[in-house]
Amino acid sequence: MTEVKPFHGEDSATENPQDFIKAFNRAMRECTTITTEYEKIEALADYMVGGSAAEEWYNGLSTECQLSWDKLQYAFDQRWPPIQRAAKTMKDYERELLELTLAEEDIGTIKMKSGVQAWTHVIWAEGALALAKLAKVEKSAVLIWQVKEKLPEMVQDLLDEEYANWEMFTGAVKGLSTGKLKERKAKLERRRKDEEVMEKRVWVSITDLSGRMQHMNLTQPPP
Repeated sequence: MTEVKPFHGEDSATENPQDFIKAFNRAMRECTTITTEYEKIEALADYMVGGSAAEEWYNGLSTECQLSWDKLQYAFDQRWPPIQRAAKTMKDYERELLELTLAEEDIGTIKMKSGVQAWTHVIWAEGALALAKLAKVEKSAVLIWQVKEKLPEMVQDLLDEEYANWEMFTGAVKGLSTGKLKERKAKLERRRKDEEVMEKRVWVSITDLSGRMQHMNLTQPPP
């Protein structure tokens, strides 16, 4: 049976009145022992938290609302109207598309997406195409070069210079060889380690030379 959490009816970031009433309706449809509107309305009282705004509202219902579920539902919606979702504009989706990132360290790894294991570059490509569709630019090349420029170097190197539309671009990213990506990632990591070793050697040499010069200045007799 559908779980219905007790309803407080007070402003809360974790409680949505419309979700509560929908869950209650589902539970009542599943319950074979409640067959009349009156029984359903009576059952609702058991889900009002004691001493809460919801219980106060329920106890103050008119006789008509106590006998008709439709009228009770109307009164409920008047007291707790559905929250209007903030609608995003195409510019908002374009901004999200430009902010979408594929972390270099995630290349060649697998993550969960909608309950399915997938390569991170495939997840990125599907997310990018979804945003492009919401921004209404999926049939064009708008913003492709800006987004492509933010991809890790190892990914960019395996892609073509230009793409006619987002479907082609994201399709190319999804089709990248995981083996080649891992190989390039490994080479890049080795190169960076070599550069770090070289920088440390240079730093040690400079520090050693500086120390010797200071020692010479201290031991050299004044003119």
